[in-house]
Amino acid sequence: MLLQRLQSGEEVEVIIKGFTSPRAESDYNLALGRRRISSVRNYFEAYAGGVLKPFVEAGKLRISEASFGETTVRSGVSDNLADERNSVYHPDAARERRVELVEIRKMQ
Repeated sequence: MLLQRLQSGEEVEVIIKGFTSPRAESDYNLALGRRRISSVRNYFEAYAGGVLKPFVEAGKLRISEASFGETTVRSGVSDNLADERNSVYHPDAARERRVELVEIRKMQ
């Protein structure tokens, strides 16, 4: 559907947010969130043999990003390095390690 919109001449912006659990230092987590977003960006560019890459390069497909690191982590997720059960393996901690495609919208 995205490809069809681009091929019809529409310019599209995809907004991506990256998140992490609170186990590491804030600077590291912000960089990790950016790396997660970069993985999604790379996927877009490699998708179906790179069919979307020309649109990215031409600015017709803009990927906007925001890394939040652990700044928005829900309360109760452990940041204790010695507490692997709750800071790594607990489902709530795992849910914090994610990338979200927040919005896909037509650019003005």
